[in-house]
Amino acid sequence: MHPEKNQITYKCINFCTLNIEEFFCFCKLFPDLDLCVSVYSNELEEDVAGDTSGHFKRLLIGLLQANRDESKEFDRNKAKQDAQAIYEAGEKKWGTDESRFNVLLVSRSYAQLRATFQEYAKLANKDIEDSLKSEMSGDLLQGMLAIG
Repeated sequence: MHPEKNQITYKCINFCTLNIEEFFCFCKLFPDLDLCVSVYSNELEEDVAGDTSGHFKRLLIGLLQANRDESKEFDRNKAKQDAQAIYEAGEKKWGTDESRFNVLLVSRSYAQLRATFQEYAKLANKDIEDSLKSEMSGDLLQGMLAIG
C-alpha cells in the first residue's frame, strides 16, 4: 500500500457522513487537498480501488458513486423491511452478509437510515451500533459506524 493512497482512503471514512452537495462545497473551499484533487481528476475511485479490498472497498466505492437518496422524507414500512433485511443478514444468521448492510448504508437517505435503525432496535433488542460491532471489524466496521 502506498502511504498517500492510504491517507486518501482514511479521509474517505471521514467524509462518509457528508451528502454529495456538502462534499463538493468542501472541495471548492479546499481544492488543493489531495482528496479533492483526486475527485476532480476522477482518480479517487481508482485510488480507493487500488488501496482497499473486499467489503470495505465496496463500501467506499459505493459512497463515491454518490447514489444516496438525499431526501429528508422516510417511509416507515420500508424502514421495517430494511430492518428485517439487515437483521436477517446479521444477528439472525451464522456469519454476516455484509453486502446487505452495504447496499442500505450507501443508498438510503439519512432520514430513512434513522427510521430503519429505530425499527432495527425494536426487532433486534439492541441498537445498530452494537450489532455492527458484533458482526464486523476493522476498516469496514469504522466506515459503517461513520455512516450509521
